[in-house]
Parts: sequence; C-alpha cells; structure tokens
Amino acid sequence: MKTFLAAALTLAAFLAIAPRVAFSQNATPPTDAADVTAAEQQKVAAAQKGNRYDSVVKVVDIGKYNVAVALTHHESPTPNASTHSGITELYIVTSGSGTLTTGGTIPGAKPGGANPLPTGPGTGGPAIVGGTSRHMGPGDIAIIPPNVPHAWTEVNPPLNVLVVRADAEHVLPSGYVNPALKQYRKLIIVPGLQALSRPRPVNRQYPKPQQSRTRSRPRALRLGAVGCILCLTITPQANTGRRK
Repeated sequence: MKTFLAAALTLAAFLAIAPRVAFSQNATPPTDAADVTAAEQQKVAAAQKGNRYDSVVKVVDIGKYNVAVALTHHESPTPNASTHSGITELYIVTSGSGTLTTGGTIPGAKPGGANPLPTGPGTGGPAIVGGTSRHMGPGDIAIIPPNVPHAWTEVNPPLNVLVVRADAEHVLPSGYVNPALKQYRKLIIVPGLQALSRPRPVNRQYPKPQQSRTRSRPRALRLGAVGCILCLTITPQANTGRRK
C-alpha cells in the first residue's frame, strides 16, 4: 500500500513539473480530468501478443504538452538500449522484477523511432556502457529524463511496467486511443445493431388457405343434407293437399 501511495505522490510531482519544460504555450489546457481505467488497461494487455510489447493506452493533450499512459511487458531482457528525444518517462513496476540500467552511453547508437508511437524519435544501440543499475520490483519507480539511455538488463518474468510519458514537444499523436479500446466500444454497439437487423419471426398463426377450404367442405355438405331433408318433408304435404 505504501509503495503505491509513493507512486501516486511521485506521479503528481512529475506532472506538476512537466509544464515548465513545455514546448508550446498556445494550446488551451483542458478543464476536466482524463481517465485510464483498470478495465481499459486489461483490455489493451489482453489484445497484445508476444513476449515483449510497449503499447500506448491513451495520449491526452494537456495543452502545453501531452501525457501518454502505456503498458510494457517483458519476458526477457531488452535486446538493445535506447533513448527518447523530448519525452520523460515514469516507470512504475506493477508485477515481476528486473534490473533497469540507465545513464552512461550507447556505443554505436543509431537514430530510430520514425514512428511517433510508442516513444517518438530517439536513438538505439546494443548496450549501455558506464550506466547505473538498480533492481526494481512492484511499486518501485524510476524517472527517466529525455535522451538518457535505458534498458532492462535482467528480467524475472513476467515483468509488467506502467509507463507515464510527458511529451513536452507534442511528438506523440494527441488524442490517441488504443485500437483495442475502439474494438471494445464496437462490441457494445454491434449486438444492438444485429438485433435490429435480424428478420422478424414469421407469424404462423394465420389460417392457411388450404386448411380453410378443407374445413368448410364438411359444413357445406351438412347444410346441403339438411336442405334436402326439408324438401322431402315439405313436398309430400303439398301433394296431399292438392289431392284433397
């Protein structure tokens, strides 16, 4: 409980400092909070495949900067080290443990990150030289400034890390929502649409023409028989009267 309370306080201080390093001062700040619920995080995690992923849940435009929330998962050490230009990362370990190495240099680092997601432009290379290593477990937090090399050099799987990214230069796409959450909304709407599109059940209670004709024949025969009987009973009386 104490570790997650410390995480919340660190996150609040982190977001309070972020506007001071903002790149743009013209955007209008929001007037309400944005939510990233546990259900949304679980939905995004369930949609991922593979032993390692870095998946952004949402990118919120704060006005002066963007804030992104991402989920990272590691079953083994990261194959290379990396840096991110203009983005500060807050690592919060939620399960598993590992050794995070930061700082130093990346010999032979090359530019990368042409795609704005998940971390925007930066550099990458095979390993860190002269960095600082620390073991991290659930509730532990690390704040990684822009352009600082970092890599998970040891992993006790499954290592899951909640990552908050302050994007002072609006590198990340503002308003981004993970496709897994869009699919979730569709699943709520589609059943209703399917119900509306289903053909109505056929009403089979009305009488069929063939059945009505077959049922009317016995009645007609009965009426004809009664008419014949009446004729037979009336005719002799009429004849008898004439003879008299």
